[in-house]
Amino acid sequence: MRVATYVRMSTTDQKDSPERQKAQIIAHCERHKHTIVKEYIDLGQRGWDDTRPEFQQILADANKGRFEGIIVDELSRLSRQSPLDYIAKVAHPLKEAGVFVESVADGRQDWDELVGMIL
Repeated sequence: MRVATYVRMSTTDQKDSPERQKAQIIAHCERHKHTIVKEYIDLGQRGWDDTRPEFQQILADANKGRFEGIIVDELSRLSRQSPLDYIAKVAHPLKEAGVFVESVADGRQDWDELVGMIL
């Protein structure tokens, strides 16, 4: 399975966070036999800000079919938006692109279950 990885750190106080996230993600991908095709990293970026450059690029590349899934350490690294904003700005575009999200901490995100919980 071809996947992209996404790492985000919001402040400089989390100095080891990017390296820790990467290590967790790489180990997860090795266990699950995922092939990492691209890494996306937003440093010093808040999770609620959907203008993050690498976040926007990963959405665009997902839409172009460059990978089948996105692996993150925790779902909060991808987004800290309200549930409705998350569905509109993250879940819906990725589901439409046929891309899954999987976190090391929580496993694969079930898009239909997420929408059902909100509704």
